[in-house]
Amino acid sequence: MRRPPPTACTGGVPSQSDLEKLFFLDDADKQLIAKRRGAHNRLGFALLLPTVRYLGVFPPDPLDGGCPGWRG
Repeated sequence: MRRPPPTACTGGVPSQSDLEKLFFLDDADKQLIAKRRGAHNRLGFALLLPTVRYLGVFPPDPLDGGCPGWRG
């Protein structure tokens, strides 16, 4: 079984390949984004989706810039 890529909360520096997997929006992601109602909702959702993948958690305050226990 393949290990998931390192995230900001688990430590480690992700490789270029891992970053591409985390931040590239595939067709399934685009379909999910397209279901949002307004352009501003789609943009926000598209930005938050890879951020959540990278952090490994949904940030309680997206403007905070980090995850619990992490000082950026």
